[in-house]
Amino acid sequence: MHPRAVTSARFGNDTEVVAMRWFVGPVTRMVLAAALLSLGSCADFRPSTTTIDAGKPARDDCPLPVVATMTVDGIDVQNGQQTPGKTVLIGDTVTLRATGSCVQNPSIAYEWNFESTELAATADGALSAETVTIYPPKAGPFTVALTVKDGDGSAAQSQGVAFAAAGWTTLDHFPNAIGGLPLIRGLSASTDNLWIASRRGAYRSPLVNPESGIGYTSVEDILSNGDAMPLPESTLAVHYDPGANYVWFSDLVDSEVIHRVTLTDPPSNAQIDVPARGQIRDIGPFSPTGVVAASSAGVFLSAGSGAFGEVSALDTHAVVSDGVLLWAGTATQLVGIDPNGVQPNVTIDVFAGVDAIETIAVRDSNLWIGSTGRKSIARFDPARPASIVYNNADGLPDAEVYDLAVDMAGDVWAATRKGVARFKADRQIWLTMDGDGLQGRTDLRAIAIDESGGRRAVYVGGQSGLTYTHVP
Repeated sequence: MHPRAVTSARFGNDTEVVAMRWFVGPVTRMVLAAALLSLGSCADFRPSTTTIDAGKPARDDCPLPVVATMTVDGIDVQNGQQTPGKTVLIGDTVTLRATGSCVQNPSIAYEWNFESTELAATADGALSAETVTIYPPKAGPFTVALTVKDGDGSAAQSQGVAFAAAGWTTLDHFPNAIGGLPLIRGLSASTDNLWIASRRGAYRSPLVNPESGIGYTSVEDILSNGDAMPLPESTLAVHYDPGANYVWFSDLVDSEVIHRVTLTDPPSNAQIDVPARGQIRDIGPFSPTGVVAASSAGVFLSAGSGAFGEVSALDTHAVVSDGVLLWAGTATQLVGIDPNGVQPNVTIDVFAGVDAIETIAVRDSNLWIGSTGRKSIARFDPARPASIVYNNADGLPDAEVYDLAVDMAGDVWAATRKGVARFKADRQIWLTMDGDGLQGRTDLRAIAIDESGGRRAVYVGGQSGLTYTHVP
């Protein structure tokens, strides 16, 4: 039970009389509280009345009976605003919140309207709710309108460009592909740079920032001192190790060495021996400063500064460590390998049939496996008996998946033969990105995510060079 109306009167001698009206079922009763002091002169009587609802306190700064204001992720959007309140990546979840009046009697109703019908289709919940979550399915600015109505028919509206989603930009002046074959084969992000393995050698590119833009430098030019070991003309895999400040590159052709670039002053390059000759297809982290390599001749481990040792002779396309086991992807199955050689291998048929595994990413307890066959992507938790398989019917642009990366929010990004896909962890859906600057960017072979220094950027590489999207 709450007071519906409060009426107060003040007299010249600061004596105050307060009357409160209560609604109790159909019966209304008035309770009159007399003054603590004498009533004083009636000529000084100054009445004032405020209506409140459900016990909400009235405020002296209460605005007009109906107003309409909105925020996007907590940032105010002004009526008539032409500049986006914030910029996000395609697929980012955005929260819109409406505010009516501080006085909500009769009750306030909300109505959201979006200039883009595609954006409206992503709304989680009714467009009449006070709070709505959406995600931009494509690039561009998005105009949002909010209408607020009360039970008396009064209404107010606010409209503005609430936010924008960044599109994709191509890195200019990158060497052209050779004979139509994929140019970029591997990407790895460090704190300040993106490291690129390509058929034209190894490159470094500064990470995107609004002041300097983006460009690239050959790693051979970085290794300018005469004692530096030359890098191979064509590189296949790359991995940046932040613990040791190394960058690892593999040769596109069969080799018995992996190149380790030490980012000292001056930088240097060393060739680290691998026990068996083969094409080294993947390099990734192992333990604090070690690395693991997947090769056509097996799986190999290095402590970081020494030679590699063999832990498996399987012909392997991809490998990751989950902190307990090494997970190797072969042409037919996923294999869990004990790096200490104590436990026997664990073989998992994640795709329920032969499907060539090309890439593996790990996040928490989940393994994400990409294939170049008909099954596309599998999600596997070693603690559970079965995997979840995703394909074109689930929103993926193509069945051939060449690389996967997981961001801090747990979203999975996939580089495929026909575009980029993003798995939205909060919605459990796949979102395809094949436009907004990605037109013609076919045969994507590598993907990397940078979330350092307050930045958010995604890079993809393939036959046509390097393409990226970012929020500074």
